[in-house]
Amino acid sequence: MKVNQSSPAVVSSSYRYFWILLALGAKIIFNFLISKQIAITFGEEGITVLMHFLNFVALLSFLPVEGVHRAWLSIAGKKPELLNTELWLAAHFWDVALFLVVIAIPTLFLQHFLNLFNFDAQQYFGILASILAYILLQLFLQYFLWAKSYVWYGIANVLLSGCSFLAVYWASRFGELSFVLTALAVSYWLPLLVVLLVAVPAFPPLQKKWWLALYEEYAIFWQFILLALVGMLLDKLLSFEVRLWAVNTFGMLDTGYWQALVRMSELLIGMLLAFLAAAYYPVACEMPDGKTAWAYTVRQLRVAAPVLLAMVVLLWWSRSWWLGLLYDEPFVRAAAWAHWQLTGDFFRMLSCWGALLLLARQALVAYLVMQLFSVVVYLLSLASLYQLYAVAALPMAYAIEHVAYAVVLYAYVLWKRP
Repeated sequence: MKVNQSSPAVVSSSYRYFWILLALGAKIIFNFLISKQIAITFGEEGITVLMHFLNFVALLSFLPVEGVHRAWLSIAGKKPELLNTELWLAAHFWDVALFLVVIAIPTLFLQHFLNLFNFDAQQYFGILASILAYILLQLFLQYFLWAKSYVWYGIANVLLSGCSFLAVYWASRFGELSFVLTALAVSYWLPLLVVLLVAVPAFPPLQKKWWLALYEEYAIFWQFILLALVGMLLDKLLSFEVRLWAVNTFGMLDTGYWQALVRMSELLIGMLLAFLAAAYYPVACEMPDGKTAWAYTVRQLRVAAPVLLAMVVLLWWSRSWWLGLLYDEPFVRAAAWAHWQLTGDFFRMLSCWGALLLLARQALVAYLVMQLFSVVVYLLSLASLYQLYAVAALPMAYAIEHVAYAVVLYAYVLWKRP
Protein backbone atom coordinates (compact mmCIF):
# COMPACT_ATOMS: atom_id res chain seq x y z
CA MET A 1 0.00 0.00 0.00
CA LYS A 2 1.35 3.44 -0.95
CA VAL A 3 0.36 6.84 0.31
CA ASN A 4 -2.04 8.62 -2.00
CA GLN A 5 -2.90 12.27 -1.76
CA SER A 6 -6.59 12.99 -1.38
CA SER A 7 -8.46 16.08 -2.40
CA PRO A 8 -9.23 18.34 0.60
CA ALA A 9 -12.92 18.11 -0.35
CA VAL A 10 -12.82 14.32 -0.01
CA VAL A 11 -11.36 14.24 3.48
CA SER A 12 -14.07 15.21 5.96
CA SER A 13 -13.26 16.92 9.24
CA SER A 14 -14.66 14.03 11.27
CA TYR A 15 -12.46 11.53 9.40
CA ARG A 16 -9.39 13.70 9.92
CA TYR A 17 -10.08 14.32 13.60
CA PHE A 18 -10.80 10.65 14.28
CA TRP A 19 -7.33 9.54 13.19
CA ILE A 20 -5.59 12.52 14.77
CA LEU A 21 -7.37 11.93 18.09
CA LEU A 22 -6.66 8.19 17.87
CA ALA A 23 -2.96 8.97 17.48
CA LEU A 24 -3.01 11.39 20.42
CA GLY A 25 -5.03 9.03 22.59
CA ALA A 26 -2.56 6.21 21.97
CA LYS A 27 0.32 8.52 22.88
CA ILE A 28 -1.31 9.59 26.13
CA ILE A 29 -2.24 6.07 27.25
CA PHE A 30 1.06 4.40 26.36
CA ASN A 31 3.19 7.24 27.73
CA PHE A 32 1.38 7.09 31.06
CA LEU A 33 1.85 3.32 31.10
CA ILE A 34 5.58 3.83 30.49
CA SER A 35 5.73 6.29 33.41
CA LYS A 36 3.83 3.87 35.65
CA GLN A 37 6.13 0.98 34.78
CA ILE A 38 9.27 3.05 35.40
CA ALA A 39 7.92 4.47 38.69
CA ILE A 40 6.96 1.04 40.05
CA THR A 41 10.26 -0.57 39.03
CA PHE A 42 12.78 2.22 39.64
CA GLY A 43 10.98 4.79 41.81
CA GLU A 44 11.80 8.51 41.90
CA GLU A 45 15.24 7.98 40.38
CA GLY A 46 13.70 6.16 37.45
CA ILE A 47 11.32 9.03 36.62
CA THR A 48 14.17 11.55 36.82
CA VAL A 49 16.39 9.51 34.51
CA LEU A 50 13.49 8.74 32.12
CA MET A 51 12.70 12.44 31.76
CA HIS A 52 16.39 13.19 31.30
CA PHE A 53 16.63 10.58 28.56
CA LEU A 54 13.53 11.82 26.73
CA ASN A 55 15.01 15.32 26.97
CA PHE A 56 18.23 13.92 25.46
CA VAL A 57 16.26 12.44 22.53
CA ALA A 58 14.40 15.73 22.03
CA LEU A 59 17.65 17.69 22.22
CA LEU A 60 19.33 15.68 19.45
CA SER A 61 16.21 15.52 17.25
CA PHE A 62 15.06 19.13 17.71
CA LEU A 63 17.04 20.73 14.88
CA PRO A 64 15.81 18.30 12.18
CA VAL A 65 12.22 18.03 13.48
CA GLU A 66 11.60 21.69 14.28
CA GLY A 67 13.96 23.11 11.65
CA VAL A 68 14.08 20.93 8.54
CA HIS A 69 10.54 19.57 8.83
CA ARG A 70 8.90 22.95 9.44
CA ALA A 71 10.94 24.47 6.61
CA TRP A 72 9.76 21.69 4.29
CA LEU A 73 6.12 22.23 5.28
CA SER A 74 6.43 25.98 4.79
CA ILE A 75 8.08 25.64 1.37
CA ALA A 76 6.02 22.67 0.14
CA GLY A 77 2.74 24.58 0.22
CA LYS A 78 3.99 26.92 -2.48
CA LYS A 79 5.30 24.26 -4.89
CA PRO A 80 3.75 21.85 -7.45
CA GLU A 81 2.72 18.45 -6.16
CA LEU A 82 5.52 16.37 -7.73
CA LEU A 83 8.18 18.81 -6.59
CA ASN A 84 6.91 18.54 -3.02
CA THR A 85 7.90 14.87 -2.88
CA GLU A 86 11.36 15.80 -4.12
CA LEU A 87 11.56 18.43 -1.40
CA TRP A 88 10.52 15.77 1.12
CA LEU A 89 13.36 13.51 -0.08
CA ALA A 90 15.76 16.43 0.23
CA ALA A 91 14.55 16.86 3.82
CA HIS A 92 15.82 13.33 4.57
CA PHE A 93 19.27 14.37 3.40
CA TRP A 94 19.24 17.48 5.62
CA ASP A 95 17.90 15.47 8.55
CA VAL A 96 20.91 13.15 8.40
CA ALA A 97 23.43 15.96 7.71
CA LEU A 98 22.28 18.15 10.60
CA PHE A 99 21.94 15.19 12.96
CA LEU A 100 25.57 14.22 12.32
CA VAL A 101 26.59 17.77 13.20
CA VAL A 102 24.46 17.89 16.37
CA ILE A 103 25.71 14.59 17.83
CA ALA A 104 29.27 15.91 17.80
CA ILE A 105 28.45 17.97 20.91
CA PRO A 106 27.42 15.14 23.29
CA THR A 107 30.12 12.91 21.81
CA LEU A 108 32.80 15.48 22.65
CA PHE A 109 31.39 16.00 26.16
CA LEU A 110 30.37 12.42 26.76
CA GLN A 111 30.79 12.31 30.53
CA HIS A 112 28.61 15.38 31.05
CA PHE A 113 25.76 14.34 28.76
CA LEU A 114 25.68 10.70 29.87
CA ASN A 115 26.11 11.50 33.54
CA LEU A 116 22.84 9.90 34.71
CA PHE A 117 22.49 7.13 32.11
CA ASN A 118 25.35 4.65 32.71
CA PHE A 119 25.52 3.75 29.01
CA ASP A 120 28.48 1.89 27.58
CA ALA A 121 29.86 2.78 24.14
CA GLN A 122 27.77 0.18 22.32
CA GLN A 123 24.57 1.38 23.95
CA TYR A 124 25.41 5.02 23.23
CA PHE A 125 25.97 4.56 19.49
CA GLY A 126 22.95 2.25 19.23
CA ILE A 127 20.84 4.98 20.84
CA LEU A 128 22.20 7.60 18.43
CA ALA A 129 21.20 5.40 15.48
CA SER A 130 17.75 4.91 17.02
CA ILE A 131 17.28 8.67 17.49
CA LEU A 132 17.99 9.08 13.78
CA ALA A 133 15.26 6.49 13.10
CA TYR A 134 12.93 8.55 15.29
CA ILE A 135 13.74 11.71 13.29
CA LEU A 136 13.03 10.02 9.96
CA LEU A 137 9.79 8.58 11.32
CA GLN A 138 8.69 12.08 12.35
CA LEU A 139 9.33 13.21 8.77
CA PHE A 140 7.05 10.41 7.55
CA LEU A 141 4.36 11.56 10.00
CA GLN A 142 4.61 15.10 8.63
CA TYR A 143 4.35 13.70 5.09
CA PHE A 144 1.20 11.75 5.99
CA LEU A 145 -0.41 14.95 7.30
CA TRP A 146 0.64 16.92 4.22
CA ALA A 147 -0.63 14.16 1.90
CA LYS A 148 -3.84 13.91 3.96
CA SER A 149 -3.17 10.24 4.62
CA TYR A 150 -4.65 10.37 8.11
CA VAL A 151 -5.03 6.60 8.34
CA TRP A 152 -1.28 6.11 8.10
CA TYR A 153 -0.68 9.02 10.45
CA GLY A 154 -2.81 7.25 13.05
CA ILE A 155 -1.34 3.80 12.43
CA ALA A 156 2.27 5.01 12.63
CA ASN A 157 1.63 6.89 15.87
CA VAL A 158 -0.11 3.93 17.49
CA LEU A 159 2.78 1.67 16.42
CA LEU A 160 5.36 4.09 17.82
CA SER A 161 3.59 4.46 21.17
CA GLY A 162 2.74 0.77 21.51
CA CYS A 163 6.24 -0.42 20.63
CA SER A 164 7.77 2.01 23.12
CA PHE A 165 5.61 0.72 25.96
CA LEU A 166 6.17 -2.95 25.11
CA ALA A 167 9.94 -2.37 24.98
CA VAL A 168 9.92 -0.67 28.39
CA TYR A 169 7.66 -3.33 29.92
CA TRP A 170 9.84 -6.18 28.65
CA ALA A 171 13.18 -4.57 29.55
CA SER A 172 12.01 -3.59 33.07
CA ARG A 173 11.93 -7.26 34.03
CA PHE A 174 15.75 -7.28 33.98
CA GLY A 175 16.06 -4.49 36.57
CA GLU A 176 18.63 -2.41 34.66
CA LEU A 177 17.54 1.17 33.96
CA SER A 178 20.14 1.80 31.26
CA PHE A 179 18.92 -1.34 29.46
CA VAL A 180 15.31 -0.09 29.65
CA LEU A 181 16.30 3.22 28.06
CA THR A 182 18.22 1.42 25.33
CA ALA A 183 15.20 -0.79 24.60
CA LEU A 184 12.98 2.31 24.47
CA ALA A 185 15.26 3.88 21.85
CA VAL A 186 15.55 0.71 19.76
CA SER A 187 11.73 0.46 19.67
CA TYR A 188 11.67 3.47 17.30
CA TRP A 189 12.92 1.23 14.49
CA LEU A 190 9.89 -1.04 14.06
CA PRO A 191 7.32 1.65 13.10
CA LEU A 192 9.88 3.24 10.76
CA LEU A 193 10.48 -0.10 9.03
CA VAL A 194 6.73 -0.68 8.69
CA VAL A 195 6.10 2.65 6.96
CA LEU A 196 9.19 2.18 4.79
CA LEU A 197 7.91 -1.18 3.58
CA VAL A 198 4.26 -0.35 2.98
CA ALA A 199 3.71 3.43 2.87
CA VAL A 200 6.60 4.99 0.95
CA PRO A 201 5.22 7.45 -1.62
CA ALA A 202 5.94 7.09 -5.33
CA PHE A 203 9.06 9.07 -6.21
CA PRO A 204 8.98 11.58 -9.05
CA PRO A 205 11.89 11.89 -11.51
CA LEU A 206 14.66 13.46 -9.45
CA GLN A 207 17.00 16.26 -10.40
CA LYS A 208 20.71 15.50 -10.47
CA LYS A 209 21.18 17.51 -7.26
CA TRP A 210 17.88 16.61 -5.61
CA TRP A 211 19.36 17.00 -2.11
CA LEU A 212 19.62 20.76 -2.76
CA ALA A 213 15.93 21.13 -3.67
CA LEU A 214 14.99 22.27 -0.16
CA TYR A 215 18.01 24.54 0.11
CA GLU A 216 17.02 26.44 -3.05
CA GLU A 217 14.58 28.36 -0.85
CA TYR A 218 17.55 29.21 1.35
CA ALA A 219 16.03 32.35 2.92
CA ILE A 220 13.10 30.42 4.44
CA PHE A 221 15.17 27.28 5.01
CA TRP A 222 17.85 28.97 7.09
CA GLN A 223 15.36 31.06 9.03
CA PHE A 224 13.68 27.90 10.28
CA ILE A 225 17.04 26.22 10.96
CA LEU A 226 18.23 29.23 12.96
CA LEU A 227 14.96 29.34 14.85
CA ALA A 228 15.22 25.63 15.68
CA LEU A 229 18.84 26.06 16.77
CA VAL A 230 17.85 28.78 19.20
CA GLY A 231 14.95 26.64 20.44
CA MET A 232 17.27 23.68 20.91
CA LEU A 233 19.62 25.78 23.05
CA LEU A 234 17.03 27.80 24.99
CA ASP A 235 14.49 25.02 25.53
CA LYS A 236 15.91 21.50 25.31
CA LEU A 237 19.50 22.17 26.36
CA LEU A 238 18.35 24.49 29.15
CA SER A 239 15.93 21.84 30.44
CA PHE A 240 18.72 19.27 30.31
CA GLU A 241 21.09 21.47 32.32
CA VAL A 242 18.45 22.60 34.84
CA ARG A 243 17.61 18.96 35.56
CA LEU A 244 21.28 18.14 36.17
CA TRP A 245 21.53 21.18 38.43
CA ALA A 246 18.40 20.10 40.34
CA VAL A 247 19.81 16.60 40.88
CA ASN A 248 23.06 18.04 42.23
CA THR A 249 21.27 20.68 44.36
CA PHE A 250 18.18 18.89 45.70
CA GLY A 251 19.01 15.21 45.15
CA MET A 252 17.39 12.49 43.04
CA LEU A 253 14.43 12.03 45.39
CA ASP A 254 12.99 15.57 45.35
CA THR A 255 13.95 16.00 41.70
CA GLY A 256 11.98 12.83 40.93
CA TYR A 257 8.84 14.26 42.57
CA TRP A 258 9.19 17.47 40.57
CA GLN A 259 9.79 15.48 37.39
CA ALA A 260 6.52 13.60 37.95
CA LEU A 261 4.75 16.94 37.52
CA VAL A 262 6.95 17.85 34.55
CA ARG A 263 6.14 14.52 32.91
CA MET A 264 2.42 15.33 33.08
CA SER A 265 3.10 18.83 31.72
CA GLU A 266 5.18 17.58 28.81
CA LEU A 267 2.54 15.05 27.84
CA LEU A 268 -0.25 17.64 27.99
CA ILE A 269 1.71 20.22 26.00
CA GLY A 270 3.03 17.61 23.58
CA MET A 271 -0.45 16.30 22.84
CA LEU A 272 -1.83 19.80 22.34
CA LEU A 273 1.03 20.79 20.03
CA ALA A 274 0.64 17.58 18.03
CA PHE A 275 -3.08 18.30 17.63
CA LEU A 276 -2.48 21.93 16.65
CA ALA A 277 0.27 20.92 14.22
CA ALA A 278 -2.23 18.67 12.47
CA ALA A 279 -5.45 20.67 12.81
CA TYR A 280 -4.56 24.36 13.30
CA TYR A 281 -1.11 25.17 11.92
CA PRO A 282 -1.69 24.06 8.27
CA VAL A 283 -4.91 26.12 8.12
CA ALA A 284 -3.23 29.17 9.69
CA CYS A 285 -0.42 28.91 7.11
CA GLU A 286 -2.99 29.14 4.31
CA MET A 287 -4.68 32.28 5.65
CA PRO A 288 -4.22 35.19 3.22
CA ASP A 289 -3.36 37.85 5.82
CA GLY A 290 -2.70 38.41 9.50
CA LYS A 291 -6.16 39.79 10.23
CA THR A 292 -7.87 36.66 8.87
CA ALA A 293 -5.41 34.39 10.69
CA TRP A 294 -6.01 36.21 13.98
CA ALA A 295 -9.81 35.96 13.57
CA TYR A 296 -9.42 32.22 13.01
CA THR A 297 -7.18 31.96 16.10
CA VAL A 298 -9.73 33.82 18.25
CA ARG A 299 -12.46 31.39 17.17
CA GLN A 300 -10.22 28.51 18.25
CA LEU A 301 -9.37 30.12 21.59
CA ARG A 302 -13.00 30.83 22.46
CA VAL A 303 -13.60 27.10 22.44
CA ALA A 304 -10.23 25.97 23.76
CA ALA A 305 -9.69 28.34 26.71
CA PRO A 306 -12.72 27.21 28.79
CA VAL A 307 -11.96 23.56 28.04
CA LEU A 308 -8.31 23.96 29.08
CA LEU A 309 -9.29 25.84 32.23
CA ALA A 310 -11.79 23.15 33.22
CA MET A 311 -9.18 20.44 32.58
CA VAL A 312 -6.54 22.21 34.69
CA VAL A 313 -8.99 22.78 37.57
CA LEU A 314 -10.00 19.09 37.45
CA LEU A 315 -6.35 18.02 37.49
CA TRP A 316 -5.65 20.29 40.47
CA TRP A 317 -8.68 19.00 42.36
CA SER A 318 -7.68 15.36 41.77
CA ARG A 319 -3.88 15.89 42.00
CA SER A 320 -3.23 13.37 44.80
CA TRP A 321 -5.31 10.72 43.07
CA TRP A 322 -3.64 10.93 39.63
CA LEU A 323 -0.13 11.23 41.06
CA GLY A 324 -0.67 7.98 42.95
CA LEU A 325 -2.38 6.35 39.97
CA LEU A 326 0.11 7.38 37.27
CA TYR A 327 3.26 6.82 39.31
CA ASP A 328 3.25 5.36 42.82
CA GLU A 329 2.16 6.30 46.32
CA PRO A 330 5.34 8.24 47.32
CA PHE A 331 4.82 10.62 44.36
CA VAL A 332 1.73 12.09 46.07
CA ARG A 333 4.19 14.38 47.84
CA ALA A 334 4.43 16.40 44.59
CA ALA A 335 0.75 17.42 45.03
CA ALA A 336 1.96 20.31 47.22
CA TRP A 337 3.47 21.98 44.13
CA ALA A 338 0.80 20.99 41.59
CA HIS A 339 -1.02 24.36 41.64
CA TRP A 340 2.16 26.12 40.42
CA GLN A 341 2.84 23.57 37.70
CA LEU A 342 -0.76 23.54 36.48
CA THR A 343 -0.91 27.35 36.41
CA GLY A 344 2.14 27.31 34.17
CA ASP A 345 0.57 24.58 32.04
CA PHE A 346 -2.63 26.56 31.49
CA PHE A 347 -0.86 29.70 30.28
CA ARG A 348 1.66 27.68 28.30
CA MET A 349 -1.15 25.86 26.48
CA LEU A 350 -2.93 29.14 25.75
CA SER A 351 0.32 30.49 24.32
CA CYS A 352 0.59 27.63 21.81
CA TRP A 353 -1.92 29.27 19.45
CA GLY A 354 -0.13 32.62 19.51
CA ALA A 355 3.31 31.08 19.05
CA LEU A 356 2.17 28.93 16.11
CA LEU A 357 0.45 31.97 14.62
CA LEU A 358 3.80 33.80 14.57
CA LEU A 359 5.38 30.80 12.85
CA ALA A 360 2.52 30.49 10.35
CA ARG A 361 2.87 34.17 9.44
CA GLN A 362 6.69 33.75 9.30
CA ALA A 363 7.16 36.39 12.02
CA LEU A 364 10.29 34.54 13.03
CA VAL A 365 12.15 37.45 14.64
CA ALA A 366 9.20 38.17 16.93
CA TYR A 367 8.96 34.47 17.80
CA LEU A 368 12.67 34.39 18.65
CA VAL A 369 12.42 37.48 20.86
CA MET A 370 9.52 35.88 22.74
CA GLN A 371 11.58 32.75 23.40
CA LEU A 372 14.48 34.79 24.72
CA PHE A 373 12.14 36.78 26.97
CA SER A 374 10.66 33.54 28.33
CA VAL A 375 14.05 32.07 29.21
CA VAL A 376 15.23 35.26 30.94
CA VAL A 377 12.08 35.39 33.08
CA TYR A 378 12.48 31.71 34.03
CA LEU A 379 16.14 31.97 35.00
CA LEU A 380 15.66 35.18 36.98
CA SER A 381 12.68 33.67 38.82
CA LEU A 382 14.54 30.46 39.60
CA ALA A 383 17.64 32.31 40.80
CA SER A 384 15.49 34.49 43.08
CA LEU A 385 13.40 31.70 44.59
CA TYR A 386 15.39 28.48 44.98
CA GLN A 387 17.24 29.42 48.17
CA LEU A 388 13.95 30.24 49.92
CA TYR A 389 11.71 27.51 48.49
CA ALA A 390 14.16 24.72 47.53
CA VAL A 391 12.75 22.37 44.88
CA ALA A 392 9.34 24.12 44.98
CA ALA A 393 11.05 27.07 43.24
CA LEU A 394 11.16 25.05 40.01
CA PRO A 395 7.37 24.84 39.44
CA MET A 396 7.01 28.39 40.81
CA ALA A 397 9.48 29.74 38.24
CA TYR A 398 7.71 27.72 35.54
CA ALA A 399 4.38 29.37 36.40
CA ILE A 400 5.85 32.88 36.47
CA GLU A 401 7.60 32.29 33.15
CA HIS A 402 4.49 31.22 31.24
CA VAL A 403 2.14 33.80 32.72
CA ALA A 404 4.58 36.53 31.63
CA TYR A 405 5.12 34.87 28.25
CA ALA A 406 1.39 34.60 27.49
CA VAL A 407 0.75 38.24 28.43
CA VAL A 408 3.61 39.60 26.32
CA LEU A 409 2.91 37.26 23.39
CA TYR A 410 -0.75 38.17 23.00
CA ALA A 411 -0.07 41.85 23.66
CA TYR A 412 2.32 41.75 20.69
CA VAL A 413 -0.12 39.81 18.47
CA LEU A 414 -2.95 42.25 19.25
CA TRP A 415 -0.65 45.18 18.54
CA LYS A 416 0.94 43.94 15.30
CA ARG A 417 -1.55 41.40 13.90
CA PRO A 418 1.34 39.69 12.02
